[in-house]
Amino acid sequence: MKVRVWRYEVADGARDEFEHEYGADGAWAKLFARSAGFVDTVLYAEVGSPGSYLTVDRFSSDAAWERFRVDHDTAYRALGERLGHLTLAQDEVV
Repeated sequence: MKVRVWRYEVADGARDEFEHEYGADGAWAKLFARSAGFVDTVLYAEVGSPGSYLTVDRFSSDAAWERFRVDHDTAYRALGERLGHLTLAQDEVV
């Protein structure tokens, strides 16, 4: 199993859109679902820290993640640019 965890800081006015786009049925999950090895995406809001979120993206293996990146790199980068306005900061945790 390949697990990717990202931490995000989101501005007050962007939280609803962020939760939609980064949640289980959002744009990222839909993009990842183009890959046979995608398992799921889960979005967590940090309790006591408004605007702080974690996303957990799971793929069946490291190879599945790498295959996704090879097959969908252009779309991955474009989506990151399109949604970049939603976050103040982001860091890959795992």
